[in-house]
Amino acid sequence: MPTRYLSVLGATILLALGATQVCAQESSSPGMVVQGFTADVTDEEWAAAVPVKDVGAPEPKQVTGPKRPIPPRDAPIGQRIFVTVAVVIRQDGTQGVYKVLRSNHVGFAKNVVAMLRKQRFTPVTWQGRVVSVRGEESYEVVATERREW
Repeated sequence: MPTRYLSVLGATILLALGATQVCAQESSSPGMVVQGFTADVTDEEWAAAVPVKDVGAPEPKQVTGPKRPIPPRDAPIGQRIFVTVAVVIRQDGTQGVYKVLRSNHVGFAKNVVAMLRKQRFTPVTWQGRVVSVRGEESYEVVATERREW
C-alpha cells in the first residue's frame, strides 16, 4: 500500500492503512495503557474480521468523518510524533479501535482514536458477502512551525 504525506497547518502527516492499548512511550510491543482508553472492538470481533490484505478487493472508501487527525499543540518543533492503531471496519461501515499498537505521544494517540471512531466507510464485499475487515492505520506528524491548530 502506498504511503502518503500530507502537509497540514504547519505539520507533516504520514498516513498508511494496513491491524489493545495506548502506549505511553515508543514501544514495539503493546501493553503500556494510557488511562481513559477503552477498546470498542472485542477479541472475538477482531478474530472474526477478515484481514484487509486477504480480501483482495479495493480498500474500503471513507464516506464521512474527519480525514486527518488533529496535530498536538504541545509537539516540539522537528519532533516526529506517531501512532499505529489496530482497527476493524464493520459490516455497517463503522470503524472500531481494537488497540493502539505503538505511540510516542499520548495526546496524539487520543486524537487519532477519536478521529477514527467518527469515520464511516463503504461496506467491504468478499466472496460474495459483506464482511468486517481488520487492519492497521499509522499516522505521523512532524511539527514544522508553531501554530494555533
